[in-house]
Amino acid sequence: MNLIPIQSEAEQDVALRDRIVAQAAMATQQLAMQLRQLSQQFWALPTERLLAVLNADVAKTLAIFAANTQLATDLNANLDALASPQFAMRAPVSMGRNDIVFDGSAFVLVAPPATPAESPSPVESPPVDPSAGPSFPL
Repeated sequence: MNLIPIQSEAEQDVALRDRIVAQAAMATQQLAMQLRQLSQQFWALPTERLLAVLNADVAKTLAIFAANTQLATDLNANLDALASPQFAMRAPVSMGRNDIVFDGSAFVLVAPPATPAESPSPVESPPVDPSAGPSFPL
């Protein structure tokens, strides 16, 4: 009995391919995780400092965003193609805050949506005197 199965050259090549794909997938997953961590770190800057960085060189910021979005999209597509729950992490493809927008010339802070004012409590009807007979609203 042979405890180590003997593989044909073709079977060895397929096994090598599978190992290479798994290693590439792990590296891709690691890069996606790294991009996520770095994105969270960047977007966690205090708002005033973040806006100063974003607006220090708007053209450069937009170019970096475009490059990062393309990289994240490509990484995510690669991981999606594997269709493996082992590689579930995805790189972020959008800005990390929704209260900062690009208005066409600069990054600006947008006000949060207004919360609806509390509705006044309903007007209570005065107590009804049962001895007055039936009453009908007008």
